[in-house]
Amino acid sequence: METIAIISDIHANHVALETVLSDLDRIRPTQVVCLGDVAATGPGPGEVIRKLLSRDWKFVRGNCDDAILRYAAGVTPPPGDEHFEIDQWCSTQLSSRELAFVASFEPVVSFTVDDVSLCCYHGSPKSNLDELLPTLPDDEVDRCLRGHSAMIYAGGHTHVQMVRRFREAYVINPGSVGLPFAFDRDSSEFKPLWAEYALVHIDQKELAVQLRRIPVSAGAIHAAANESKMPHKSWWTSAWR
Repeated sequence: METIAIISDIHANHVALETVLSDLDRIRPTQVVCLGDVAATGPGPGEVIRKLLSRDWKFVRGNCDDAILRYAAGVTPPPGDEHFEIDQWCSTQLSSRELAFVASFEPVVSFTVDDVSLCCYHGSPKSNLDELLPTLPDDEVDRCLRGHSAMIYAGGHTHVQMVRRFREAYVINPGSVGLPFAFDRDSSEFKPLWAEYALVHIDQKELAVQLRRIPVSAGAIHAAANESKMPHKSWWTSAWR
């Protein structure tokens, strides 16, 4: 049996990444694909990149990876937005080698394992800003995936785990390692204390998709932010519960 681990949206949260890496080192998947947004919007951009540099993984470029590269090139974010200002700070924490590593990420990564084809992207194969949600109408899913053929389509960006049947294929989202989204009954958003990713098990042509949630420590999350020089620490940590 072959096992493909799919992770996404680490968002400079090295505490959550370390939790997932420990799980992956125990499971020992055949391959790992990272769907992007690795070093933005969190307290440990350099720590995350240095951990990823040591891994022989496939990497997709997300919209926040693009943002990091723009800010590193001198683009100024809109004033007064905590998210963008943290991203700009993250860009200043990366060396030229680390930025070159992010720039090497590909828009789409396609490969085949035991005759099972996978197409991996961030938002969709057409744009890393597309949102392939469970409620997206089939004709819109078709628009996003047109021109690509796979048995497993895997993307991130929405920070919401999903397995969706689409014709003969599956469209999956592993959720977010470093910034998972959850919602109260009143629809208010918060960040739950877990790290998300997915495993795809392939046994000849039999498939199984496993969505995983690994608990993370609130104390470690808050300590990582407080020990960094990240701006807007209180805003960032207040969402976690």
